[in-house]
Amino acid sequence: HFFAAPPSAVMLAQTMSSSILKKRFPFEPIDSPNTQDAAISRCPARQLLPPVGNPARGARAAAKEVLEEMHAISELDGLLQTEYSCFRRALASERLPSCRNPHLRKEFRLTNASPKPQATHSSEPRKASGNGFSSAFQTFLRDFPGYDQAQIDALRREEFRRLDEPGQAAVYLDYTGGSLYAEKAQLKAFTELLGSAVLGNPHSRNPSSGAADALVERTREAISEYFCTQGEYEVIFTLNATHAVKLVAESYPFHNGALLLLSDNHNCVHGIREYAAAAGAEVTYVPISAPELRASEEDLVAFLDAPGKGGRRLLVYPAQSNFSGVQHPLEWIALAQRKGWDVLLDAAAFVPTNRLDLSRWKPDFVDLSFYKMFGLPTGVGA
Repeated sequence: HFFAAPPSAVMLAQTMSSSILKKRFPFEPIDSPNTQDAAISRCPARQLLPPVGNPARGARAAAKEVLEEMHAISELDGLLQTEYSCFRRALASERLPSCRNPHLRKEFRLTNASPKPQATHSSEPRKASGNGFSSAFQTFLRDFPGYDQAQIDALRREEFRRLDEPGQAAVYLDYTGGSLYAEKAQLKAFTELLGSAVLGNPHSRNPSSGAADALVERTREAISEYFCTQGEYEVIFTLNATHAVKLVAESYPFHNGALLLLSDNHNCVHGIREYAAAAGAEVTYVPISAPELRASEEDLVAFLDAPGKGGRRLLVYPAQSNFSGVQHPLEWIALAQRKGWDVLLDAAAFVPTNRLDLSRWKPDFVDLSFYKMFGLPTGVGA
């Protein structure tokens, strides 16, 4: 697991700026200034901030004020800046941080306990300077007695040798952005497959097309088995998680219904609101609160119990926040369903480092991107 140190609220605003001035999902620009103002007023980031200015002044002025307020007086910004600075100092000195957030301290301990890469490998834990690392590593071994250092070293040596190439010495942590592909199990095996098989377009009718179609179906079955679907789910391949979310948004019967979103959903998820609003559905956000950046279950239940218009209702939330690394309770799936809601679980940031058992947790829809799990191939989701 890796808990990404959260960026400052300014970085959040810069990230959000790619979506809050867009009306249609996912990447069409807006031409109407009035529509831009409305989009800004609905931006979930605004729920983390004090009211800012007059939206009628225009989209550009409003966006500028959001950035200024987030940088200058936002309590969230100050908290995240403090935690991030603490992380930076701790990484430089190999000491555990004295941050105020206990979850951050725990996750940092687990992350910083990972042995540093060296040119040679052995079954003994790799040494690092400073007592902070040794202490953290011993704590890690005590908390996780099943950790096999020799197996980890062998895996790194066989499948990720490029991390230890001269001049590289890389420690890769961006698993919410994309995973590293394995050199033999993936890259070499994939190249050998393409070099030995004749694969045609699976939509045609000939032997080469049949071979390609058989591989597609084997992959679909392997995915179903891995996620323990027990025949209750259809695996629909998409370009990525964004494409998967878009398919749900385009096909869900929002007429006179409701859409409930968590404020820290990924940008691609927020686009669903345009489809919902166009169908006359009520769109509501569940806020998140500092310092833990979590949503209150009490707030969630209040929104779920609110009277609707009689149509279908959809709750959309991330199993793991792409922004903060917070993992929201999977128990919310059954909670919402008992109250008559359908659930779309955004699992794109969750499944690279967690097992999602769909025989236990049964959302109505799940989206994910395989490059975040495997690193290769890109451009495939479900």
